Amino acid sequence: MALAAGVDEWAHVPCMEISGDLLQQAVQQGVRIVTTIDTLSLCPGVYSNTLRLAQLGAQFYYGAEIAHTEIPWGIDARELQLMLHLTGMTPLALFETATAKAGEALGLAPLGTLIVGSPADIIAVKGNVFENVKLLEYPDLVISDGRLIVNHFPSKKAK
Repeated sequence: MALAAGVDEWAHVPCMEISGDLLQQAVQQGVRIVTTIDTLSLCPGVYSNTLRLAQLGAQFYYGAEIAHTEIPWGIDARELQLMLHLTGMTPLALFETATAKAGEALGLAPLGTLIVGSPADIIAVKGNVFENVKLLEYPDLVISDGRLIVNHFPSKKAK
């Protein structure tokens, strides 16, 4: 019904397994999919739907349910790991789903980019997130709206 009505985004990968024809129709119609795979991980169709949608070339965007108590207050690394595993995205493409690609989809570009005039918040970690996305769950540096929120980097003393 949603596809017939022209919906352009699914807030979740469908929980129940749905037909390949409907998944194909969604991709052909350009439906964007906010993943939330981690939250729905106990649903019987979430993994198979994600795999099939990826094979069909679906547009995925990072999404996490931070209102759930088991989700950390940083980035949901399990969600990122599932997206990497099930969709075959590169780590760079994965991070773009939560940053620049999301800003574009919302019509808010340059949101999600680090360029002059961009309304971007910044997080940083000690380590390589391309090798260990788990680091993002508890970032070492958070700057939001131009304010320093978290800073676990050592400060250099003035001489």
